[in-house]
Amino acid sequence: MVILGSPRGRNGYTFHYLNRFIKGLETGGASVEIVELAKKKVNPCIGCFHCWKNSTGRCIQNDDVNDLYDKYHESDLIVYAFTLYWDTVPGILKIFIERAFCLEHPYMIEGLYKTRHPRRKKLDQSFFVFSVCGFPEQSHFDSIKEYFKKISHNAHIPFIGGIYRSACMFLPNDPLYFKIYNNVLDSIREAGEMLYKNGRIDNKTIKKIQTKIDPKEFCLHANKYWDNVVQKIDFFVSSV
Repeated sequence: MVILGSPRGRNGYTFHYLNRFIKGLETGGASVEIVELAKKKVNPCIGCFHCWKNSTGRCIQNDDVNDLYDKYHESDLIVYAFTLYWDTVPGILKIFIERAFCLEHPYMIEGLYKTRHPRRKKLDQSFFVFSVCGFPEQSHFDSIKEYFKKISHNAHIPFIGGIYRSACMFLPNDPLYFKIYNNVLDSIREAGEMLYKNGRIDNKTIKKIQTKIDPKEFCLHANKYWDNVVQKIDFFVSSV
């Protein structure tokens, strides 16, 4: 189950790269269902505790979340796919993750390294992260990696890794990086196939996907691009 958390759905850079990964999963033998959260009705949790007070764990809200989590339970691999904006996941995905409140009992138990809630259903599942961002450095994904480690613990689902592609707008829009761009896309497809067949992606493939871009060169090209699309203004804008 691929949970596409980009507000732009299939029209954004997330899906532009993700589509290759999905093709790789399918080549490896996976049956993939894509859930576009932008096309679903996903309301914020209202903290009413209805899901904890009844024996079913069903949310009282009449939106799409109950049905989505039914499908979630049927999946052996959950892929969270999204664009990194402000050091975390987009709002619509954050809401969906928080609604997983319903999948746990209200009781408290001792976890691997901190207290957590017991899960209602014990399933053989794992999850994977696929994220892109506009900045050139891989370090922008550090907060995401830590966030999903904590989600893994709370959800009782192993976090088996991720693909993180920086400078996602830069590569397909700069002809000088055409070769690197195509190598990245091919490696992403190979990674999908490898993950489903072997349960892991080798470091060589990850390094190809995460090919580094020089930040100074990136800023030079990126700012020239924005010069062409942003309306000219009469005053100088400096960083603050």
